Amino acid sequence: MVKKIPPNYMLKLLIKEAVKERKIIHSQVDLAKIVLRKLRKKDRGYVVSPFRVKRLALEIPQIEVKIKTKRVPKPKRIRKCPVCQSKVRPVKIKNLVGKMVTVAYKCEKCGFEGTKESFLPYEYIFIWKG
Repeated sequence: MVKKIPPNYMLKLLIKEAVKERKIIHSQVDLAKIVLRKLRKKDRGYVVSPFRVKRLALEIPQIEVKIKTKRVPKPKRIRKCPVCQSKVRPVKIKNLVGKMVTVAYKCEKCGFEGTKESFLPYEYIFIWKG
């Protein structure tokens, strides 16, 4: 069987439909499975990754994506957003000595924000805002 990649507009429509039906979905893998089931009804050759489904869900204004993060024992310098792979900018403040210190990072595209210690997402929750 030949694998086919569905167009973004079709996926966005199915993502909206899935989240609207369930109101809340607690995992990007679960959302991807639901969307894939709906896709396969149209054509058995369609394939889609959970990462792509999550990235497209972030673009849909009717869907709120909540992200739970976990602490990392050794914080690293963060260059890319773990959610959408876009560029992140450091959030800096002045400390008591007057030096600028990075306290967090914020994504320029999706708005994900996290501290140096808790910047690793472990759960995505998709909520229908309607």
